Amino acid sequence: MLGHQLLQQLGTHHEIYVTLRQDSKSYASFDLFDGKRTYFGVDACSPEKLQEIIAACRPETVINAIGVVKQRPGASDAIQSLEINGGNPPGRKDA
Repeated sequence: MLGHQLLQQLGTHHEIYVTLRQDSKSYASFDLFDGKRTYFGVDACSPEKLQEIIAACRPETVINAIGVVKQRPGASDAIQSLEINGGNPPGRKDA
């Protein structure tokens, strides 16, 4: 997926923070994520949680690599899918 490719490519030259939808055990076998810079169990539709993470990290840039794919149960919610996949997740203040 796009997110892990960005992490692998940009992580060699930049300080990268990552949000993931599931808990840490779900990703342990991939050996990709630094526990100090990874936020597990993040709901992309929670503006409060996203703002909390952004405030903690204070990034210069945010890349939205979130994607709702049609194979997931949540993909049937067209509005939610458009908001997330459209690059304007809930909680983004500068949109």
